[in-house]
Order: sequence, then structure tokens, then C-alpha cells
Amino acid sequence: MSSVYEFELQLDALEHAIKQCGVWPTVKPSQLALASQQPFAVDTMDFVSWLVFIFLKKCRALVAQKQLPPPMEVAPAAQVALSSCEKAIIEILISLDALTHGLSPTTGKE
Repeated sequence: MSSVYEFELQLDALEHAIKQCGVWPTVKPSQLALASQQPFAVDTMDFVSWLVFIFLKKCRALVAQKQLPPPMEVAPAAQVALSSCEKAIIEILISLDALTHGLSPTTGKE
């Protein structure tokens, strides 16, 4: 299975987990909020809104071009920002981070 395809499956799982956890945002942030230059848009929105309206959108655009994002570390921010109820979301973000580093999300090895 290609890394891009596996990444796309993890994005689908992330979207599902956010909805299942009941934290899917119902209001889209303003254009000003979406234009934030701060990491995770911490100055303009909560972490889950950033995941939905910025992270997922940008990652899906890259996948459509058959690309992975550059190596990232989103899971540590999620561990700080999300409650224990949202553990499934954090686990998926750990897998996505691993894929961007060229590692298997299940074994942590190349």
C-alpha cells in the first residue's frame, strides 16, 4: 500500500474520530481566523477547528496531488489540547506524523 494512500485512509479515520467524539465544529471560522500565521492557529481558533478547517483541508489537497506533507509533529500538540475522551484522535495523529517521517504507523520503522 502506498504511503499516500495510507495517509489518506488515516485522514478519513481522523475525520470519523472527530465526528464520533462529538467535537466536529458546527461553525466555520472567519477568513481572518483561517489566515492565522501562528502554529495550529492558536490565536484564532481551538485545536479541533484547526484540524478540521486547516489541517484536513491542506492534507487532502496534498493527497490529491499524490504527495505527503513534509515531516510534522501534530500529535504532541493534540496531547496538550485534547481531553482523554479524544484519545482516538491523538492516536490517528501519531500515525499521520509517522507517515510523514517515512515510518510505518504501526511499527514506527521505515
